Amino acid sequence: MPLVSVIVNCFNEAKFVREALDSVFAQTFQDWEVIFWDNASTDESTEIAATYGDRVRCFRSDSMVPLGTARKLAFEQTQGDFFAILDADDVWLPEKLERQVELFNADADLGMTYCDAVYFDGVENRNRLFKLTNPHRGRVFGNLLARNFIFSSTMMFRRSVLEKVGGAFDDKFSRAQDYDLTLRVAYHCPIDYVDEPLLKWRINGPADKPWKKSLVAREEEVKSSIESLIDSYPDINSKYELELKSLYQNIDYAFAVNAWRDGKRSLARSYLSKHLQNKKFAFVYMCTFFISFDVFYKVRLAYRDLTSSP
Repeated sequence: MPLVSVIVNCFNEAKFVREALDSVFAQTFQDWEVIFWDNASTDESTEIAATYGDRVRCFRSDSMVPLGTARKLAFEQTQGDFFAILDADDVWLPEKLERQVELFNADADLGMTYCDAVYFDGVENRNRLFKLTNPHRGRVFGNLLARNFIFSSTMMFRRSVLEKVGGAFDDKFSRAQDYDLTLRVAYHCPIDYVDEPLLKWRINGPADKPWKKSLVAREEEVKSSIESLIDSYPDINSKYELELKSLYQNIDYAFAVNAWRDGKRSLARSYLSKHLQNKKFAFVYMCTFFISFDVFYKVRLAYRDLTSSP
């Protein structure tokens, strides 16, 4: 059996699937299998994946299901002691699997590993995820609760930890299923990090994936995940009071930005006004009176590129 199972979930990514799968075949570590799960695509995604032979095992949903369900269905087909996520529009660098397996081999207690990443637009790298911040390693549950800092396609998990964390992916989620799993793993186990950008994370705008507009907001799913986690582990309320405050503040910020994007300025201000003591919230609150969301979005992207170039 392969040591690592790579879960590739896909919906209408025919133009990117080959680049993603090629990046798996180019890995310096070769003891792997790919579980390719097509979530009822209407393009040639599965046909392309099927050209890669027996090392890519292809499955397909009859109708579109929540991503958490698709992840769980794919996981049920895996055989490896470890499993990694690669979304069908992202790209791994060649040493990604090798470096993460080395971390697991060095520490039997690790439940999960991840790595740095670069944003790219399909042509060039735009910036590096951890250029200006230090990633967290070890017992990082509080850090992860305060802010999700791990991209899905950087994640690798030890299969044996799933029994203690309540299983793999929660099939009721469409957006928060990966964060939910990392939180449960981090509550029980240390995690570690490869300090190199070994993932190219493709930048997508709303126009690239219009079907996402019909999904429940990610922030709503995060709140549901946290409530379930607290039900299971009530000590979180007292041990991580400050981290929970930061989390809910970040959720309010995301709700505000999404409302502004949708033309609901008053609703955006209602979320921002709860935290005007925070300079970022106060600045964005004022911006909603004087500029359009499109201008704000472009300025935010330009600032990110300026401060986080590779």
